[in-house]
Amino acid sequence: MKMRSNLALKAALFRPMRATRGIVRSCWRSERGVAAIEFALVIPFVLLLLTGIIQFGFVLFLQSHVADVARETARRVAVGEFEQKQKLSNLPRISCSIGA
Repeated sequence: MKMRSNLALKAALFRPMRATRGIVRSCWRSERGVAAIEFALVIPFVLLLLTGIIQFGFVLFLQSHVADVARETARRVAVGEFEQKQKLSNLPRISCSIGA
């Protein structure tokens, strides 16, 4: 008798768990909207990475352009094409590529 009462007690205790177990399983089985949630979680990182790549490329371009202008100016000064009286407007301009 004692064993039977223990089984009845365990069954009574686990009965609510069985009911909630079905609800939890149905929620886990449903995969509707998973792609939208994954997209929402991943897209900020993808956009951040893409923006960083674009900005890095722009900085490399400007660095290269500044080096070219400095090299050209040094060459003109060394060759003698540049004098103090000459206007600086004849030199290549950095501001054109920057957009200023």
